[in-house]
Amino acid sequence: MKKTDTVETVYNAMKQPLSSTATEYISETVKRTYETSYNYDKNNLLERKETIVKKPNSTEDDYTVIKTYCYNDRGDVVRAESYVKGEEYENGKTVEETVYDANGNVVKSYTYNSLDSSSKFYT
Repeated sequence: MKKTDTVETVYNAMKQPLSSTATEYISETVKRTYETSYNYDKNNLLERKETIVKKPNSTEDDYTVIKTYCYNDRGDVVRAESYVKGEEYENGKTVEETVYDANGNVVKSYTYNSLDSSSKFYT
């Protein structure tokens, strides 16, 4: 019988997550744990999400994934960057940018690697 995946979350007064711990059971003896912390700006918009991925019972090292967010005056995400801590200079950051019109509608969005801006993928 496979163990059940679990998630535990702590919220702030605004009912936003401050931290969460998720456990994923790959098999009966192998699990992966995600410990995530969330930071918000003065407008209660998510500024940074940091997830530590732990792999007990594995030969692989633990690692940390960081995602940061930038907003426009309307509170829309205009830029997000994600990367594995310590690998951003070797593997780059995944950058997601979104352009909005005056009414807040998405005009275009694209994703690229910070080390290779020619890799832009438009959606």
